[in-house]
Amino acid sequence: MKSHIKGAFWKPSSSYEASSSENISSYTLSSSLSSSSEYRDATIRSASGEDDQLVGEFIYNPFRKLSMNEQRKRLPIYSYRNCILYLVEKYNVVIVSGETASGKTTQIPQYLFEAGWCSNNQSIVCTQPRRISAIAAAKRVYEEKKASFFESSGASSSSSIGISTRSGVITRENSYLELGGLVGYCVQFDAKYSNFSRIKFMTDGMLLREMMVDPLLSDYSVIMIDEAHERSVKTDLLMGLMKKVLQKRPELRLIISSATLDAEDFFQFFNVPQLNLSCYIVSIEGRNFPVDVYHVQKPVSNYITSSLQCILNIHRSEPVNSGDILVFLTGQQEIEELISLLEEEIERDVESGVMKSLHPLPLYAGLSMDEQMKIFDVSLSQGPNAIRKVIVSTNIAETSITIPSIRFVVDCGFVKERVYDYRANRDCLVVTEISKAAAEQRAGRAGRVSQGKCFRLYTEEDFSNLKENTIPEIQKCNLTECLLQMKAMGIDNLVLFDFLSPPPSQNMAKSLETLYALGAIDDDGKLTHPLGKQMAEFPTDPFISKILIQSGYMNCSYEILIICAMLSVKNVFVTSRSIQDRIENAKKKFSVMEGDHLTNLNIYLAYLNNKKSSNWCYDNFINYKAMQRAEQFYHQYEKFLKKFHIPVQSIMDSPHDYPSDIIRKCLITGYFSNAAHRQHDGSYRSIKGNQILHIHPNSVLFKYPPEYVLFTELLFTTKVFMRDVSTIRPEWLVEMCPQLYERSVDRKAREIEARLEVVANTAEEE
Repeated sequence: MKSHIKGAFWKPSSSYEASSSENISSYTLSSSLSSSSEYRDATIRSASGEDDQLVGEFIYNPFRKLSMNEQRKRLPIYSYRNCILYLVEKYNVVIVSGETASGKTTQIPQYLFEAGWCSNNQSIVCTQPRRISAIAAAKRVYEEKKASFFESSGASSSSSIGISTRSGVITRENSYLELGGLVGYCVQFDAKYSNFSRIKFMTDGMLLREMMVDPLLSDYSVIMIDEAHERSVKTDLLMGLMKKVLQKRPELRLIISSATLDAEDFFQFFNVPQLNLSCYIVSIEGRNFPVDVYHVQKPVSNYITSSLQCILNIHRSEPVNSGDILVFLTGQQEIEELISLLEEEIERDVESGVMKSLHPLPLYAGLSMDEQMKIFDVSLSQGPNAIRKVIVSTNIAETSITIPSIRFVVDCGFVKERVYDYRANRDCLVVTEISKAAAEQRAGRAGRVSQGKCFRLYTEEDFSNLKENTIPEIQKCNLTECLLQMKAMGIDNLVLFDFLSPPPSQNMAKSLETLYALGAIDDDGKLTHPLGKQMAEFPTDPFISKILIQSGYMNCSYEILIICAMLSVKNVFVTSRSIQDRIENAKKKFSVMEGDHLTNLNIYLAYLNNKKSSNWCYDNFINYKAMQRAEQFYHQYEKFLKKFHIPVQSIMDSPHDYPSDIIRKCLITGYFSNAAHRQHDGSYRSIKGNQILHIHPNSVLFKYPPEYVLFTELLFTTKVFMRDVSTIRPEWLVEMCPQLYERSVDRKAREIEARLEVVANTAEEE
């Protein structure tokens, strides 16, 4: 390497009722939808192919020929409208539980707006755990409000309007007709809202950032936390903060929306009369259909190849217009591998042409929004040349979005989670079994608009042995980012903070130690200025934010911006088993002996030098969309450096003999805990924690293992693998982090000197 910077293997075993109720024909809900023969008839027509199956952008709607107002009345939640509005008036907190697709996300904010909850120029905000769900919900509500306005006013879609209602005053022409006007959204890299937006959708992380500026959220009259059952760290932190805010603002209302019926934990947390907090639970019955569940007869050896075979069997045995397929895998690399295998099958099927009607699509958090929104494209499944989508997804598709065309689900039974090891003080990506609750949510994806099928790539016995529910993320993850945000909000006594599910005390202690080592907090546990405050403002974890800030003092901010942007994207090379040799040869063009971080730097610089060409990416087996995302991260991080008056400059413009050394030293300032030393057997031992580690096969250092390395993260599969690995020298650890490494390195040096002395004495005796 160079050294420079540049088929039928299952059987039906049970029937899963996605709504945990009886068959659709025996529903006896009070809503006009459930009691209407019109609904059953529309369903039968759709299932038999007599009517189009996909309507709207992402919500199936057999009543699309009706007016928008009439369509909204057909949703299951409509019969609860007055009940919800009454409860919001009477109680501080209202918990709405019910199946996905009942209308909670899109309708409740509209009910509140129509009832006058924005009359004081305040807004209603609905948080989502992911960008795609926030944008999709905003677009749907925008379309409904626009259509409803024209239906009620009789205006044409080209009319210029100005609106003044008790729900707020909007004076700008055409503002009602624009996404970002009355209805807006705010997510990372993308925001469409204005000062007169009254219904806003945003990720929970963005609302937390607003609270750093306005802790009491004075711009809002109602906060709705959607998908609360996912129990992400940010969602749990948001609920803990809202409990404090409600005590300061008794007029504020909080709505918690959950796709599961188990809302008792939320109720116990918020129903505290001595704090003048009152709470009520309302359960919304859904309109889901039965899902037939199939298990494999014996465990599969490789769930990726088994997923491929299952997809092919479904496609060959079920008509194309019977519905799309949703496949659950654990991460980006697995998803891209399966899609590559499917594309090879499509190319290979020349004679029959059956596979030509199969269209694989990826879905994971790192995709651009344009790529993610392709899963909602209704045009693919319509007309004489209709094709079947195969959406290969992480657990992002489990509950937070509804894909109406899905009739078949393939579930690998695993999920990739970030787990914190407090003893070693580092995160580890672990592929682990899902819970029973998650398995049921995945199966339920196939029963949103008609009867479906779920194929589980694990045995029925394995399912029975799964844990009942998923452990809340806050109880198993690194808390450094969470605690840093809390410090930035002025919460100093973290031990007394009221968490919905308190994290382990040892995790809290270790995370605080890490923040202290990073320089984000001082001896008294207070946020440092300016470093700690700046780190808290960065939209990334404290390790990357420390490196970015430190790079300004080490004259290498340009290179570090690129490296951190590439780290945020993860894998930039395409994945394909059939051409793996060609991919490896392409990677060698950019590989350097210093390791993966500088290799990624070379890739990005070459991408720029080739004018960001998609053809160049294709020729070098590089994911063009990944490079575009890296560019987005680069500009976002750059914006914050400029905000803090940190100059963006290249190390190549400075008089350094070894510029790559400076860059790797800068990486140590953030990832100081992630250093390891090679052992005689070829494995590594982490210097902190003495953990046995191995270089990941995708690393450029896999075949050239150096003595000391620095890594970004760990992945636990068959072994504990280090990812994003760079060569370092042990004395750099002492130089950059003397408070942590001086003693251990000195001790190591004494041990080496002692061994050398024994060897020398032995040689003299001989």
